[in-house]
This record gives sequence, C-alpha cells and structure tokens, in this order.
Amino acid sequence: MTTGRIAAVSESGIVLLAGGDGVTEESLSWADILKAVVEVDFTAPPAPVRARLAEIADRDGSPGPAAEQPDSDPGEGGTSS
Repeated sequence: MTTGRIAAVSESGIVLLAGGDGVTEESLSWADILKAVVEVDFTAPPAPVRARLAEIADRDGSPGPAAEQPDSDPGEGGTSS
C-alpha cells in the first residue's frame, strides 16, 4: 500500500508525493491501482511539500496547489476583496 499526497493526475495514472520526507515522487499507473481511499486534509502541507507540488505543477503544466488567500468572512456583512 502506498500513502502520499496526490501531486498530479494524467490519463496514464497519478503522481504521489510519498516517503518519510513527504517529497519523494512516486508514479502509479491506473492499472496498478485496485482500490483507493482518499482522506481529505484541510491543513496546509509543510513548506517542502508545497515547494515540490509547485515544481511538479510547473513541470507538468497542471494547475497545482491553490494560491494562499487572505482570510475573509463575507458572512459578517463585509465584502471580500
């Protein structure tokens, strides 16, 4: 079983960031994936992982991680800018 963060998805499979350091790239083909369990984590990954995700997004042309946005709460009667 492989555990990691999904870094990129293509027609041939996915690229994970795995390993003890969380930045080791591992490719899995769709044929090799029998079952997947996805756990959603809303916390930001550590800086080294964010850097690797950005590198992979630049290399593969994928959207990559979303840019960090300042906190705003339009539900409090204000508007977000």
